[in-house]
Amino acid sequence: MQMNCAHLENCLHEAREEARTNKCSPDRRAVEYDALRSSALRIHGLFERLNNCITAPGVTGFAESLHSLAASLASYVKKDEADTTVQFQQCIKILADKVYLLTR
Repeated sequence: MQMNCAHLENCLHEAREEARTNKCSPDRRAVEYDALRSSALRIHGLFERLNNCITAPGVTGFAESLHSLAASLASYVKKDEADTTVQFQQCIKILADKVYLLTR
């Protein structure tokens, strides 16, 4: 009887561990999904802002709009931001500088 109780306690402990692991997995996936969704929305917003620059009327409007976007991205992008967001910001800055030189 004692051996049977110890075995049952061990089985119960294993079942609890498995249940905890299985519960953590969906929670972790939900957090990962939320992070990916947030990142996708942020990138979508950045491309929407770039699209607004591109559709600005005239070359001067485009250059000014692009320069304004580059300036706002400098304060928008945080140091702990994903590499792709930082690369996007740097790319827009370089593009804005080159377009500005071309319009002069």
